[in-house]
Amino acid sequence: MSEIDKKLAESEKQIAEIERQASDLKVASQARPGVVSDEDVSLMERLLAGWRALRTSVSKHPEFRERERDLALKKATGRAKEN
Repeated sequence: MSEIDKKLAESEKQIAEIERQASDLKVASQARPGVVSDEDVSLMERLLAGWRALRTSVSKHPEFRERERDLALKKATGRAKEN
């Protein structure tokens, strides 16, 4: 697994975890507004947006894009199973 694949996998795991935490935080803020502030929810949403931006940035890496094009070409020409 290349470095770019590792970063993509790591970012996907992190995004899923932050989404779970953000959801839990929103539920907690609605159930107990005195315990969880609006600022906490806002910060969690900004953190999630940052991780999504990182994921998008990594997925646009030239190595990743080139491999994606190569795979699409192999599939289109019926050579995808040769590897």
